[in-house]
Amino acid sequence: MGFSSLIKSQVLASESNYTQGRKGYKVCKITPHHMAGVLTGEQCAKLFQNPNRQASSNYCIGNDGEIVGCVDENNRAWTSSNRANDCQAITIEVSNSEVGGDWKISDSAWNSLVNLCVDICKRHGFRLNYDGTKNGSLTRHNMFAKTTCPGPYLQGRFQELADTVNSILEGNSESIQESVPETNENENIDVKNDGKINCIYDIQEYLNRIYGTNLALDNIYGSKTKSAMILALQKELNRQYDKGLAEDGIWGVKTKSACINVKKGASGNITMLIQMALFIKGYNIGIDKIFGSETEKAVAQFQKDNGLTVDKIVGKNTFEKLFN
Repeated sequence: MGFSSLIKSQVLASESNYTQGRKGYKVCKITPHHMAGVLTGEQCAKLFQNPNRQASSNYCIGNDGEIVGCVDENNRAWTSSNRANDCQAITIEVSNSEVGGDWKISDSAWNSLVNLCVDICKRHGFRLNYDGTKNGSLTRHNMFAKTTCPGPYLQGRFQELADTVNSILEGNSESIQESVPETNENENIDVKNDGKINCIYDIQEYLNRIYGTNLALDNIYGSKTKSAMILALQKELNRQYDKGLAEDGIWGVKTKSACINVKKGASGNITMLIQMALFIKGYNIGIDKIFGSETEKAVAQFQKDNGLTVDKIVGKNTFEKLFN
């Protein structure tokens, strides 16, 4: 099976820290852990390269949401203090965003955890069942050992994790939040030496460079720039969510149906396209790929101005008004 296509890189654990194979068990569980620290995925994964560590996990998710592969899914990682669970589970270490307290995790780490769980469930053919016991397909480290792992914050969201993942598996896009994409996040969007998009010219230049459109840099929002915005959205929906859309720059029923829900806490390329669309529509907003309070306020005002339900969530109807 190897690794999920969602990983940024592989930082393989020492062979002294995991078991080859799964002793005949089928993968049918997921066990998320917390790192008890604020780390990148690579920093956590490197800990498992120490042959004396006697511990590992299949994946590590950093505080920034980047996913690193450590132990091939064909093999049993040593993570949960329980041989039978680890033989059946894909185990995931998740960075905290704070040390101590409730051991919170960031929105980026949460989104990546959701998307990784969806990918695992799709490929191995099971749903997440969280019943608070060892028999469920979503299990916790502290079910098998005297430990606080996965921490109060993450443990308190286990039912939400199961519900969200299952909703996505059922094709209910209303529950999907955008993940941080593994590409384009370090692209330089500066064309005026201040590191920001300040006008439609900048948006046209960005669309040309990132999405391969061939727009005239005329600083005019015309039909071609509108089509390029739709094309960029279609590309992202296909790349991130496998929507199977024709990348034709034409707004239609299928494109609207494929649109996900994006709300405060999301970050990445789809958020950036939303911010660009708001900017084009005349809303004074920073374009930084982060759906924060400023973006939420602009979305609410846009919805109010266009007779939409003011829920501060960019769903199908709001996408349609923004892009069509």
